[in-house]
Amino acid sequence: IDKAAHPNDAPAHVREVLAYDDAVSAMLDFAARDGNTLVLSTSDHETGGVALGRGVVSDADTAEAPLRTRSFAAEAKGVLESAYDFDVHVLAGVTMSTEAMVAAALAEVGSPSGASLAANWTVRRQLSVELVTRLQNAARLGVLARHELAMVREAVDLYAELGAYGLMRAMGAVISARANVGWTTFGHTGVDVNLYATGPGSEQLRGAFENSELGARIERMMGWDLAALTATLGTPLISPLDRDDEQLANYTAWV
Repeated sequence: IDKAAHPNDAPAHVREVLAYDDAVSAMLDFAARDGNTLVLSTSDHETGGVALGRGVVSDADTAEAPLRTRSFAAEAKGVLESAYDFDVHVLAGVTMSTEAMVAAALAEVGSPSGASLAANWTVRRQLSVELVTRLQNAARLGVLARHELAMVREAVDLYAELGAYGLMRAMGAVISARANVGWTTFGHTGVDVNLYATGPGSEQLRGAFENSELGARIERMMGWDLAALTATLGTPLISPLDRDDEQLANYTAWV
């Protein structure tokens, strides 16, 4: 779910929430049959700051920022729509995630590197066309407005710096604006996340508390000594592939 929220891909986010709901439903069915299972559902953080209803530019000549409307200019011109709802039909009509659309578009132009794309205007233009085509077809948005086209082209021009993630965010921004869905960030937020619990011991998991406290409460409920259990695990094994990954550099001391 987090991976759809980061690029503000509202349709994919909705579908992943529904898939998560199916998974929780299966756990609840098991717990009901078992009679002695505690089911927990929670998250480590919120991502994206999604909101339903936003000010959306309705004029092709007025620029719009990815995360929010540049509403001063739009409001001054009288081209800002501020409906108190969102258009679920836009989300329902999308048939591919932004990740899948971007991957398909890049494949069509030969999966260029950032440097080669930056040096070749023709390929950048072709990639823009491929992305727009998928917004028109896979996302069923029809003809794009000038400011929507500009957002896609800007992300293509910055591909060397932002990569495919930048393209995904531009695509997500266009779709979200069409649906009147707003976002505050491409990252994590400080919003409290919900904790749902049912079954034996669930009464001990009520109220608001730090996320790290959840593990400590489960430890006490189960009668475990996590420090002792962790010590019995020994040295974790890390594959050579992961050991060479820059993002895992902090864990190489384990080997």
